[in-house]
Parts: sequence; C-alpha cells; structure tokens
Amino acid sequence: QHTITAHAGQGEGLLIDLASSSPLAHMPSAQDLAAVGCTQILPLSQLSGIQQLEDALDKFFGASSVSDAGPKTLILQADALAGSTSRMALARRCCEEARCKAAAKGTAAARHVFLVQHRAGWSVHAGRRFAWQPQLGWRSMFVDDLQSAKSGSCSHPEGLILGQSLEKFLRSSVRDLLDQGLVPSMEQMALSRAYTCLVRCIQPPLPDTVQREGPCGDFARRLANYRTALSQEPRFSRVVESLAKLVLEKWAQPDASGLQLHARIAMNELRVGSLRHSIRLAVERLQLAALSHTLRWLDMDFNLEHAMTGANAKRQLLWYELTSVPAVMAAPLLTAAAQKPGAALQGAAPVLNGGRHGPLVCKCPFSARLLALCAAAATEVGDERDPGRLRAFSITMIGEAATTAFAALEEGCPGSLLHDAVASWAPSYPEIPFDFLLKIYAAACQEQLCSRPATSPLELVMAFRRSSTQVSSICSLLSLLGAKVATEMFA
Repeated sequence: QHTITAHAGQGEGLLIDLASSSPLAHMPSAQDLAAVGCTQILPLSQLSGIQQLEDALDKFFGASSVSDAGPKTLILQADALAGSTSRMALARRCCEEARCKAAAKGTAAARHVFLVQHRAGWSVHAGRRFAWQPQLGWRSMFVDDLQSAKSGSCSHPEGLILGQSLEKFLRSSVRDLLDQGLVPSMEQMALSRAYTCLVRCIQPPLPDTVQREGPCGDFARRLANYRTALSQEPRFSRVVESLAKLVLEKWAQPDASGLQLHARIAMNELRVGSLRHSIRLAVERLQLAALSHTLRWLDMDFNLEHAMTGANAKRQLLWYELTSVPAVMAAPLLTAAAQKPGAALQGAAPVLNGGRHGPLVCKCPFSARLLALCAAAATEVGDERDPGRLRAFSITMIGEAATTAFAALEEGCPGSLLHDAVASWAPSYPEIPFDFLLKIYAAACQEQLCSRPATSPLELVMAFRRSSTQVSSICSLLSLLGAKVATEMFA
C-alpha cells in the first residue's frame, strides 16, 4: 500500500516483481487487500496456457474499468520453486505488452500488477534454490511473510508472533519472550508436547523383576502419569517450568551482532519458509530442548516416580519439599548439561543414572543431589556424631520442612537413602551381589546410629562414611570365601 500511495498521480501503473518466503497459502484474500484496490488474485498454475493470461490482462487493463475510482491491482501468483525461469519471463512480457496496449488507449493509469513469487529462499531436492534477479522495467520488492495479524490466532503459536515486531523476536531471548507473553508458556508447551519431551529422555533398561514391581520401565504408564501430574498438580508444573526457565537463562546470551540463539538457529539450522516462521520453529525448538533437559535431570535415577500419582505419600511429600530448597533446585548437573556445545539442538539423550551396581531406581527423592550436598558438608562437620547438631546442619542446608519430611520417610521406610548411597557410592566386590552388600552396610550403619532411624540425611551420610572402612574389610574377606559361604555365614 505504501508503494502504491507513493506512486499516485505519476502516470502509468506499476509493474512490481515481489518475492516472498511465504507459501501460496499465506497470501491474504482479495477482500483483505481492498485498500490497494485488489480486483483479482490469479495463480499462474491455474491457467491452461498463455492465452488465458493475456485475456485476464486485457480485461484488467481494459476500458471497462476506467470509470472505477481509485487504483486497481492485479496479483499474479507463482511458485518460485515449481515454475521455470522461461515461464516467469513470458509472464512478465505479457504484462508489459498488455500495459503498452492500455497506455496507447489511455487506460493504463493507476493499474498495478504484482507478480508474486512464493517460497523464495527455500531449497528443494539436490539443493536447488530460487535465484531472484531484478528485472528491467519492474520494481523489485521482497516481503518475508505475507501473513497478516488477522490471519493468526493468539491460541496458536504462529498467531502470537504475527502482528509483533520481528526485530523484537530477533533481539529478545526466549526467556524474555516468555516473560512478555509473546510465546506459549512453558506449562502449555510441557503439556501439549509431553510425548516429545519424555521420549527424548532415554532411561537405562531395567531387569524384568524391577519392571514388574513398578511403572519405571513402562513408558506408556510413565507418560500418562507425567501428563496427569502436569494437568492436576500445580506444584509439579511450577517445578518443571522454573527449571526449564533456568536452562533458557543459560542460553540468553546474544552474539556480537546482538542476535539471540534462536535467531541464529532460525537463520541456519532451521531456515525454512519465512524468517518469521523459522523464528517460531526455533523458539519452539529451544523450549522443547529446555524441557527435555529439565526432565532428564528430574528423572535421574527414576526420581520422577516419587512425584507421580500413586507414589508413596512420605516420598512424595519429601519430593515436593526438596523442590522448594534453593540448594537442590540450583541443579548444577542440569546447568552444566545445558551449557555443553550443541545442547540447544540436542534430541533424544540418555538420562543420567548414578548406579554402580546396575541401573539405580532411587528410594529417596533427589538422592543424587542430597548425597552430593551432604558429601560437601561432611568436610565441615568433621567427626561430629551428635544427631541434634547434625540435624541442625541439615536444616541450614535444606531447610526444616525438608529435614522433617526426610525423618518421616526414614521412620516409615527405613534405609531409603542408605539404599541409594550404597548403590551410588559403594564399590562392587567379586561374588557379592548388591542385595547382600546392602545388608552389610545396613548392619554397620545401624550400629553407628544405635539401631534407630536417621533424623537427617547428613546423619546417615556420616554413619555411612564411618562404616565404609569396616564394610570394605568384611567384603574383601567374603569375596575370598565366595558368595555361597558368605551367604550361609550371614543368613
């Protein structure tokens, strides 16, 4: 409209060669283009031959339209990849000749022809691309996306970008776009793309005996439980969203030219269609990648099972209490994974599992993070044995609510964290299976704890460390005796 308005009163109408990344379906309707006097949108592919094009041009430039007020515009559509160069040249020539005839009759004023070539910049098989060249006698224009804001719906991701400044999407990080409400929320994305995110989290295969005991190895059931938790448990969706945003913050670093990561991806790896469409795909790709990284961390050692419907109530309580602890949610393994080269474009990847004796199905929520925190704190507490003081240290580390929930878990399900500590830390010994090794550690730790449940994770970790030397000596001796003799001795 700006081009036509600027040309008003300058004699003959315009011949405009317009290239666009948009496909043919993105062209607005003639009704939406009424402001520029659009009388017809004519796809060249619908014409059986050159004669039909000449007839349409003669009718457009004909004297019958002279009395009509205002400019008139004819739009000819062509697929830049499907059409041949010679056919496009012939179409231009027909337009030029038709305008010359109309000029001789004095009917060419305010009659504009737009030859729109769609899918410019796209590539097809064998790397073929459309080469756009300015034409003599024609004005050349490029419009990235022909869609108008009216054609998008705010409920659809494409509709959120339409009508917005494209520069804002190039300069703002995905994290900032989320805060401004310009892209679908992480909660919406997590629920609508639950299958995609979860299928990217490849858990280690479990023995048949473990799979029969619970839903850990059943992907369909895990997916159903995950969707239920997202839709029915606000606390769970908030945890997923906050961790995914933590990942996106690590990717919110512009390059030297000021372009954000999703913009660089849209211009390279995901260049398809219009730049606006590529930007939307790149933003969605980063959101899905952030959610996938989040789920891989949350599901380390099958940790997600404790947050699902039907989980043990004490374990579920501790799971949610720990998600309120900053030291736990700092998630250094998650941020480290997000900052690896290529992390933003990573697809399916294995979920971390800390088991040294086979895949670990943790019995204590977030045991990997708890054990890491306690191991770091153990150097500060020295040889402290007082349960009260150790509990006080734990409260400063993970808070009173989480410490209380842990004590309730140890009272109701004794040895939960010890099971995970042995599975993650204890070395393997020849001829000694894990179940038997766990019994030895349990006996040694019970002696350290005076046959009572641990009141804090730090207390249990200190008992584990003090008993490790004794257990190592026993296991080394039992390995020499053989599994059968050792089992008979400690049956």
